[in-house]
Amino acid sequence: RSGAQLLRLGHGWQERDGTGFRGIAAVSEDGRWIATGSDRRTDADRTLAKIWDSGTGELVHRIETPSGAGGGEPPDATALAFSPDGRLLFVGDQFGDGHLFNVEMGSREVSIAHKGKINSAKFLSDTDGRPTFLLTASSDGTVGKWNVQSEHPQPVHIDHEGERVVALDLSSDQQYLVTGTAGKYGKGVLRVWRL
Repeated sequence: RSGAQLLRLGHGWQERDGTGFRGIAAVSEDGRWIATGSDRRTDADRTLAKIWDSGTGELVHRIETPSGAGGGEPPDATALAFSPDGRLLFVGDQFGDGHLFNVEMGSREVSIAHKGKINSAKFLSDTDGRPTFLLTASSDGTVGKWNVQSEHPQPVHIDHEGERVVALDLSSDQQYLVTGTAGKYGKGVLRVWRL
């Protein structure tokens, strides 16, 4: 059978297809939404990610690749993140393009760009849980800090001396950022930043 399907397994869900599925997933903080991204597509299938209702297992939205992205080759979703309020989903790809989508509508709101693959993403929020900034880790050697309340967000880059940034996470109080790089000569480096 072609195409992915959502299966209930015990108390969890699993998306699978018949082709050796590899992909990524994210769950909204309230547990209402599950987002999945796969690297198994054809040129005809421009699906970048899917949003599922975790309560029913129903596919709610299919996020299509914006036209012109990837120079004709369909990009793979490489980073997914929900905003703390569950209103926004960020999808990043291997070409360095990233998009914020309205979860309820499935519509693209804002796009950003790195010069290399986006490997990880996290939202910063205000005290009411509304998203304020998006942090993105990229193979271009930077972490981008993007104001998600702007129609045309411009990044503040946190430079990592040319090392591919492969992971990031935030402390629970959002005061510290931890980044992991692939490092030079295969030796990874963890850094802690005060925001």
